[in-house]
Amino acid sequence: SEDVDVVVSAATGSTDYHCTSSRQLNTVRNPAATMAVFDSKKFKSSVDTNNFAARYRAMMAKRPFLLFGLPFVAVMVAGSFVLTPATAIRYEKHDRRVRQMTRDEELSMRRSARKVDMKEEYYRLAAKDIDNWEQKRVKRFKGEHDGIIE
Repeated sequence: SEDVDVVVSAATGSTDYHCTSSRQLNTVRNPAATMAVFDSKKFKSSVDTNNFAARYRAMMAKRPFLLFGLPFVAVMVAGSFVLTPATAIRYEKHDRRVRQMTRDEELSMRRSARKVDMKEEYYRLAAKDIDNWEQKRVKRFKGEHDGIIE
């Protein structure tokens, strides 16, 4: 003894089922049909669209490269310019240490060097006793493993 009325709303497209009985009135909605459809674009007032910050936020939302990629590339390029003088200092220091000598400097260095005679060096090395030697251990730092297996 229950009557079921089906009502389709033209405005929302939802379907309502009205069940009437002598005791109560029940309204059951179809959940799939009651979902509202919203536009993907948010409402923008004329004040917000003319604001630089609003345009900047909109541009960031559309182009994530500006938020992530551009700062990364900027840091890499800026780092290159910052590190260039540091590397130049390194090579300048190397150039100061190793430089081209003039002929006069070369001759003065040769005069102060020890004169080497082949026969004299041979006899000096031959006089050493190379068969009588003993191995000496190098002193280790405190806490360093000495390599002795116990």
